[in-house]
Amino acid sequence: MSESEHIFWCFSPEDHNGPGVAGIWDSRQAAETWIRGVGASGVLSGYVLNKPAYDSIVERGWLNLDRGYGRRTPKFQSEFTTPIDHFHYENGEGDADE
Repeated sequence: MSESEHIFWCFSPEDHNGPGVAGIWDSRQAAETWIRGVGASGVLSGYVLNKPAYDSIVERGWLNLDRGYGRRTPKFQSEFTTPIDHFHYENGEGDADE
C-alpha cells in the first residue's frame, strides 16, 4: 500500500443472500471492534478508496494479464471484486486473531 492510498473495510455477513455489506469503516480496527462487539460472522474485505478493485490488484502484480485478452475487457474489469486483503470471522473471532 502506498502512502497516498487509504483502505476502507467492508463487512459481508455469512449466509447473506445476494450482494451487500453490513457496514463500511475507514479502519480495520474500527470494523473489528464492531465485529467482536456483536459477535458477527462473515468476511471483512479491504479496498483502496477512489480506485477500482481491478486497478489495485493489477498495480500490485497479483493478476496475470497474459492469460488472455478477456482479462482486459471492460466487462471483466467492471465485474472484478477481489479485495487487496480480507479476514474471516466466526462469532466475532477472526483468523487474524490466531
